[in-house]
Amino acid sequence: MSGFALEPANNQAPWRITGNDANSGRFDTTVYYSQIGGAGWQSENIASSSDVDYLFFVCPGNLKVREVAISFTHAKGDLDVEAYDVAGRLLGTSTGTTNSESVGVSAFGLNAVVLKVYGYNGATGAYAPSLGCG
Repeated sequence: MSGFALEPANNQAPWRITGNDANSGRFDTTVYYSQIGGAGWQSENIASSSDVDYLFFVCPGNLKVREVAISFTHAKGDLDVEAYDVAGRLLGTSTGTTNSESVGVSAFGLNAVVLKVYGYNGATGAYAPSLGCG
């Protein structure tokens, strides 16, 4: 990804993410939003080989994001993640072969992170995202 902009639609959720992806060109997609302490996500899904989810996580108050992660059943589809700051700078990736992917971002001291979730080689599958604040 060569960068993106994150902005609210009409100053409220759902957020929109726009930019240029090095692999697929220009994109404009809805960003799913969650704040710790809220309802959050139960489960999301990469439904097709071209599906990509962007999840916008915010820690409340003075808390900082320590880690963003997903859990899933690897045997049903290999999912991978990339973590970005809100300006679109890559913070880290996770491309393992187990039932979870996580990126530790505590060194950056951020209270908001965007997590990109996608299927490896077009894989699909359900996943549950999580956020660690501290």
